[in-house]
Amino acid sequence: MAALDIPSLIRSGAVCTSWHDAYSTFRALRCRSPKQAPCLLYACDEYGPNHAALYCPSTNTTFRVPFRHHGRGRFLSSNGWVFATDEVADPYLLNPVTGDQAMLPPVKTIPCIEISLDDNGNPYEEYKPSEEDIEWARDNAYWRVAISAAGDDAAATCTVLVVHLPRHMLSFAKPGDERWTLLSRDLWLDDVHYNDSNGLFYGLRFDGSVYVFDLARRDFTGRDKDHAWGNNT
Repeated sequence: MAALDIPSLIRSGAVCTSWHDAYSTFRALRCRSPKQAPCLLYACDEYGPNHAALYCPSTNTTFRVPFRHHGRGRFLSSNGWVFATDEVADPYLLNPVTGDQAMLPPVKTIPCIEISLDDNGNPYEEYKPSEEDIEWARDNAYWRVAISAAGDDAAATCTVLVVHLPRHMLSFAKPGDERWTLLSRDLWLDDVHYNDSNGLFYGLRFDGSVYVFDLARRDFTGRDKDHAWGNNT
């Protein structure tokens, strides 16, 4: 099983009972397939708006996977998950291989996103955003994403770190949370990454400096005492 590409590995568990037991044991041991080129997920006219194509370069095979996409949007990926948005620009996680999904807090709860207020400063709940607002949020609100690994139940227990507009601010949330928590408003990060070997998030700033974030050990119920919730290395 370690020699299989990821889609073939997932399908092997459906062959019969004994293969499913072997597959479950393989996953439980957290074994990994050899280093492979990443799969390419893309939309195509042939599959329509409710499906996408998943190309596996290790086998030169294209798979048809359920994935409803709305216009262009900005689709990001991390740790095998796709960070996507629905028809009203609310983000969610999708595993294109297994079909698992997990909803994230809505876009209206991301700190400082302009779609949260109308022209009169009224809360989002009191006014319906225009299609232009929604399209802007889908195309521009999300810049980069990092997703922590959490085993087979990643969709329920992972932490999602997002670089978003304005000013490339940094917020995080878990699937099922009611709202996003602001981590930093003025770091101007260009990229973020999760290292599953030590459980830390890393942020790359535009000036080349690197910040380290230990979200597992932080108490986020208090005030932002360290200004950036991290260490500049």
